[in-house]
Parts: sequence; structure tokens; C-alpha cells
Amino acid sequence: MGDRNARVASWICSLHEDVAEETSSPPTTTKKRKRQQPQLTSPPASVGSAPKALGYLGHHQHTMPSTPKKRRRTSVGDPESTPRPGPLGGSIPLLHSSNPSSTPSVSSSTPSRTSSRASSPRKQMLHLRLYEPVLEFNALDLNALPPVARELVGTMTEIGSNQEILPHGLKSSIMVSVNACDPMPRLWRYAFKCAEDDEADSLLPGRIPAFQEVERICRKANECQQYDHEEVSWNCSVHARLLGLILEDEQVRPRDGFDAMICTTARLHPAWKPIWTPGKMIDICVYYASSSQNEDLRAKILRFSRLTPTGTVNHTDFFPISARPLVLSIETKKPGVHWEAAQLQIGIWHAAQWAFLRWAVADKLRRQHVKNKEQAGNSSPNMSRAQEEEHDADGPKVLSVISKLGFIPGVIVQGHRWHLVLSTYEDQKTKLWADRQFGSTQTCLESYSIIAGIRRLIGWARDTYMPWFKTHVLDN
Repeated sequence: MGDRNARVASWICSLHEDVAEETSSPPTTTKKRKRQQPQLTSPPASVGSAPKALGYLGHHQHTMPSTPKKRRRTSVGDPESTPRPGPLGGSIPLLHSSNPSSTPSVSSSTPSRTSSRASSPRKQMLHLRLYEPVLEFNALDLNALPPVARELVGTMTEIGSNQEILPHGLKSSIMVSVNACDPMPRLWRYAFKCAEDDEADSLLPGRIPAFQEVERICRKANECQQYDHEEVSWNCSVHARLLGLILEDEQVRPRDGFDAMICTTARLHPAWKPIWTPGKMIDICVYYASSSQNEDLRAKILRFSRLTPTGTVNHTDFFPISARPLVLSIETKKPGVHWEAAQLQIGIWHAAQWAFLRWAVADKLRRQHVKNKEQAGNSSPNMSRAQEEEHDADGPKVLSVISKLGFIPGVIVQGHRWHLVLSTYEDQKTKLWADRQFGSTQTCLESYSIIAGIRRLIGWARDTYMPWFKTHVLDN
């Protein structure tokens, strides 16, 4: 870049010298004649900054006889420019393809695959609503929420009140540390369950860290807030460490078949993301880790991955989880900032996940249909148009299977605070419902609420998501 700028500067100086020589030379005749403008030579073809140089010269050429006509600027495909929607009657796609039954492709007519970094999250949300209504944002209202999700939201709301979040069997050992370290031990008086509920709590995945482990997490979180740490520091020093304490054993191995990792470079595959949105990323994912230890499941995942555009078992080609199903997505931000951006990111991520699952279900149903006709001796196993529509990604059979899953939970972490969000697929669109705070790393008591909430969400992944995934996505 420095060499190119030097060449441009040298060219400009030579032009100034040529102009000075021609204008300072004495006339060869006394006859008055029309003065001609000097012909400017072109810059070297490889100079990328030529438009700026020409603009600079034009500013100093006071003797130019006329101003050239303005020409409409044409798009040069700048990835940083804000995509501008054309008129509603134009060729702008109003919807992402609702039929991802075959390997989807991104249309080359799309003006830009990425939004401007300068475009606000609210503007991008508006753009989604107006021009590509595949994602809708809603308040997490229990009255408006689909009934299938109300039980989990109610449980997480109770957990957020810091009541009955710990088993009764740990009360004596934890309260010794609380009385020694916590200036307000009375706040813990409702934190423990009845002894009769301890058995049900023990069946949840994950472990409950010791008080000293949780205290270290809180101390680090308060350090991050006080000294304004970057988001990556929060992720590594607080959020990922807390998840590791819950999901891993003393040998840093998955404790109950699930684990978490930072995945800030995981990108959505173009086949699944809404066309008018950038490939928004999440920060942390929780995944099913037992697939590597189960030979039969691993073989099924391998066969399925050969069929997907990502070449993985997920809607992203992020290699560390390529053969391990993603069950919980977590988006993180620094304290008090970028809440709308966080909703937009996890909303786009969930919309892509729903599109991927609909495609996967439709593909399996279609292959089963063809296989059944072949076994019945049908010489023409191809589907009729009506059958194709029935097995479409938004066809009745696929939507019936999708409805059995019901919803997908997610988490937004903003500094200390952990918030539940969830998404549903209704009316051919993903609806994101936000939010319920269920814990905070400001205090040890609230951190134990996070632990209880994460264990409950992983319990949903174990008892609901993975059985559904194995039955309706992977081959039997």
C-alpha cells in the first residue's frame, strides 16, 4: 500500500510540473487565440488510488472549461457497504427459500451477502421484518408463549428467584462457607430444596461446584467488570470456566455426555442463513459429546454428515463439533451494551438451525418414502407433485415432526447476567422469545442459580432434544 501511494504522489507531482511548464512558456505569436488545456496523462494502471488522485487534481484545475456530467455510481460490491433494498416490485428476494429440501444454494442475484457493520441491529431487524420475514422478535410473555415451552420458562423463572436451587444435602457444607464469607447470609435461607427433592436433583446432568470454586468465578467476574475487560476476556475467564465446572469432571472430561467450548469463529453455512443477514456468530456452544464413544451413533452421524451441505451434523461447518450435535447456543456481550445485537445474533443463529432441522427431517422422510416404494416392488419410486409438496420442508409431514420438538432454548450473557431466550418455528418463520434472567456472577448465590439453570437446560437437551434428533434426523 505504501508503494502504491508513493507512485500516485510521484505521478501527481509530475503533472504539476508539466502544467507549470506549459502555462509559464511565452506565446509564440501575438495573435490572440483560445487557450487549450494541457492533456493529462493517465496514471499507471496498477494504481488503486487513482480516483482520489483525480479528485485532488480537479480541485486545483481552476481553468477547466466545464464540469463533466455526473454519472450514476455503480456498485462495486463493497462488502462493507450497507445493502439498500430496491422497490418491492424488484428482484429482491422477500423470503429465504422455504423449500430447502434439496441442497440449497445462494442466489447470485442477491446484491450482498453481508450487512454493513455500520448498520444498527434495529435497522437489520426492521430489514428482516420488511424484506425477508423469516425471523420475528417477541417478548417472553407466558400468556403468548406456546404451551409446550411454558413449563421450562416457569422453572427457569423460579430458579432466577434464587429459591430452591441447591440440594438439601449440601446445605451444611455450603452454609459453613457462607457464614464465613458472605456479608448477607440470610439471603441463603430459601436457597435449599427439601430433602425429598434431592433425588430428582441428582438425576440432572452436570455437577454442583464447591463454594470456593464458585467464589473464584465471582471474583474474576467482578475483576472483569471493574477494569472493563474485553468480551473475549469475559468468555475465557468467567463464562467458559463456569460451564467447565458444571459439565466436566476433575480430569476435564465430559461428566454426563455434554461439554461446552468457545466457538467465536463458527459461521453459518450460506444454505441456512437468511439471505439479507450477515453470518452472525455465537460465542459458546454446548454439544453432545457422547457420540464419539458410541459406535452405532457415530456411524449414523457419519452417514448423515455425508448428505448435508456443511459436511457436518450441524448447521455450521465448525470442525470441533462437526460430529457432535450442538444442543445449546450462548451469545455473550459486555455489561450493559449491545443487547439488541445479541438478540439479532442468536435469533439469526436459531433461524438457521430451524432451517437445517426442517431440511434434515424432509430429506429423511423423502428417502424413507422412496425406500418403502422400492421394497414394495414399485417400479417407479419417484414422487408425484402432491407427494413432493407433502414432504416439502414446510409441508404438513415435516411440520408435524418439527412440532414434536416444540422449541429450542438459548442463552444471552450480558456481563454478569445470564438470560434465557428460546425460539419456536411457527407460520413459516422463526420466533425468538426474550428474555428471563436466571442468574448472575455478581454473587455466589446468584451464581448457583446459573448452575441450576444450566443443569436444567442440559436436562432438556438430554431428555428432549437428543431423543428427537436421533429419531427424526438420523437414520434408524
